[in-house]
Amino acid sequence: LQKERDQYWAGYTELSNEREKLLNDHKTVQNERDRYVAGYAELSTKHEDVMRMAREWEQLVSQTRSQQEQLNLEVTALRAELDRRGAGAELSEGARLQAEAELARERDVLARERETLAREREALLQEREQTA
Repeated sequence: LQKERDQYWAGYTELSNEREKLLNDHKTVQNERDRYVAGYAELSTKHEDVMRMAREWEQLVSQTRSQQEQLNLEVTALRAELDRRGAGAELSEGARLQAEAELARERDVLARERETLAREREALLQEREQTA
């Protein structure tokens, strides 16, 4: 009887230890799942941020193109005016220089906008690579 009782308690202890191990394994799996869910949520948020920035960048590109088209129309009009005035010999040297300076300023503005867009595009590409 003593032997059976000792075997029973040994079995009980073994089962109790196995149960404790399974509970610890279960907790470990739950913790890993929670870390996975948190990581997925973080990646999802980063993806949304990258997509938002891509949309903003595309909007900036579109706006800059529209501005460039408008400036091209203005430049064409100014050149036509210069040609018209030049043909009539009415354009003074100072007015011609002023018009050329204005064109140069507009070109500088466009160049700066292109540089800004290029930097923003590069930053977006780098962020996309980092989140990938």
